[in-house]
Amino acid sequence: IDPWFLGQFEELHEIDCWLKSVSLDDLTAEDFQQLKQKGYSDPQIARYIGSNPTDVRLARKAFGVKRISSVCPAGFCESNPTTNKKVLILGGGPNRIGQGIEFDYCCCHASFSLRDAGYETIMMNSNPETVSTDYDTSSRLYFEPLTLEDVLNVVELERPDGIIVQFGGQTPLKLATALDNYITENPIPAASGEGNVQIWGTKPASIDAAEDRDKWIQVRNAQHARLLHVTMLGAND
Repeated sequence: IDPWFLGQFEELHEIDCWLKSVSLDDLTAEDFQQLKQKGYSDPQIARYIGSNPTDVRLARKAFGVKRISSVCPAGFCESNPTTNKKVLILGGGPNRIGQGIEFDYCCCHASFSLRDAGYETIMMNSNPETVSTDYDTSSRLYFEPLTLEDVLNVVELERPDGIIVQFGGQTPLKLATALDNYITENPIPAASGEGNVQIWGTKPASIDAAEDRDKWIQVRNAQHARLLHVTMLGAND
């Protein structure tokens, strides 16, 4: 191993040890700036200092420390958000076993349909091997990791009317509950001036109930009991 890499690992280890010795209240604007420059995410910082990612994010934002995501509208220029009615579509991220091309197909056609309906479409995906990341598939493209922190960076920058999480497969679905909790507790006005940013389509609670086996069994049993009750009432009549 090249000594340069060992030196980088040692530096990160020293930062890890330092973070374990401080609390959220101890961190300054300069600390947050340096941590972000070193690539530390809010969840990583929260884990080391014994806090939670939301509190870390809010404290960091209070100091004015933020990471502006890169955007690629036609022409590949820097981000300059509009006040148009717009929708953010979360893609499927990197390819993985069990995830097919149908998710990218759904994201693309969601973008095409919404553009036809008069919306500015914003695609967020980190997979260069997809049609959804072609520069002309959507009005704007954010080539960023599909993590809660990065999605919130784009949401707070663009302030879309709606967010669509249902077409990208497991990656965006797993973000739905945490994303919905954050924008509910910390409302973000839409750039169009028409209400606050919301998740469109199936509600995150319903997504969670369908995804979590234990919760789904509870829903199924409740529905089964209700059907039995209705059937018995019908038989008595």
